[in-house]
Amino acid sequence: MSDIFSIRGRIEALKYLHSQSNDMNEKTVLNNVMNVYAELYAHYGVDVVYKIPDDKIFLNNFESRTYSSFNEDGITEKIFETVGFTNKVFVEMGGKNSEILEKKYECTGSIIDGAPNEFDFLSIDNVYSFRDVCSKFRPRVVVVRYNATYPPPDERVTTPDIDHSFEGTTYYGASLEAVYKLGRQLGYNLVACESTGYSAFLVRSDVSPDAFYGTNDTAKLYRTPKLGHKPCGENDEHTDECMKTYRLDGILGYREPETPGVWTNVQSLSV
Repeated sequence: MSDIFSIRGRIEALKYLHSQSNDMNEKTVLNNVMNVYAELYAHYGVDVVYKIPDDKIFLNNFESRTYSSFNEDGITEKIFETVGFTNKVFVEMGGKNSEILEKKYECTGSIIDGAPNEFDFLSIDNVYSFRDVCSKFRPRVVVVRYNATYPPPDERVTTPDIDHSFEGTTYYGASLEAVYKLGRQLGYNLVACESTGYSAFLVRSDVSPDAFYGTNDTAKLYRTPKLGHKPCGENDEHTDECMKTYRLDGILGYREPETPGVWTNVQSLSV
């Protein structure tokens, strides 16, 4: 099998199959698939799709949820299956991403002030805390929240003194590009983003094997936001009006009107 295939080439192949078929149901299915490919090509600029090499680990294939908010548990397990444990110490400063390690692998939680200089896992909810903790400590694996509203190469970070009145808008956190660049400054490789478009995984460069597909390639690892928005009608239901802007496919996600706020970049986070 080729390592790549052309979207336009697939469209031409589907056209041929469509012309040869006498089954109306089959023709309908083929036509729908052609329309999907055509939209990817015409509106998203996707021409060539790359095959994941057989010798690379595509971490999204291992997603599962036991304790985590979304599907982080499976990614966490696969990373540690690959890089192994050392002292089995974790620090949780946001999310529920460490519980799988505590319950299944008998890892021990610690507050950051009591943690050893090097420990296995850090779960953290913003880039400022990521910067501060990883400037002093050296966790081997880090999972951090990112703002998936802004895809690569858009690099943006909120100011540290965010007014809580901005909650519910798209003005929060940092884009994936910013998380990646900060990670590189701190000595970490970006290795995965959970499919909901919420959490990014980084592995310390000196323990990160050349095994994870798309390492440090934000375009390949980025995942679109799929959390939608809170129901805005009575009885916690979506109204017909709000459903017009609710993207179930997650291609764009739902974007609240952006509350004016000052965006900055990774230079403001320099360590």
